[in-house]
Amino acid sequence: MFFFKRSKIRHIRNQWRSQCNEEVNSTLAVLLIDEGRVEVKALESIGKTEEWLLEEIRKKGYEKPTDLVYAEWSKKEGLYIVPYSKEINVQLRIDG
Repeated sequence: MFFFKRSKIRHIRNQWRSQCNEEVNSTLAVLLIDEGRVEVKALESIGKTEEWLLEEIRKKGYEKPTDLVYAEWSKKEGLYIVPYSKEINVQLRIDG
C-alpha cells in the first residue's frame, strides 16, 4: 500500500487542474469586438492591448472596430472577424 503526503496529492491535483485549464483556454474564444465596440476587459484578460487589436484588424483589411459586427480571438485559431456587409442583398417578403 502506498502512502502520499498531502502536499504531494495537492501538487498532483494542481498539475492536473492547470493542464485542464490550459486545454480549455486554448480552445475558448474571447469576444474582443461586439457590434463595433472594443471589449477592453476581454483584451486585458488575454494580455493584449487595444493598439494590438487595431493593428491586427488593419492587417486583415479593416480600418476600425466600427466596421465589424464582432471579432473573437483564441489561442488555437487566432483572430476571427465578421464584418458588417457593405451591401445587404436580402429580400424580405412580408405577408399580410
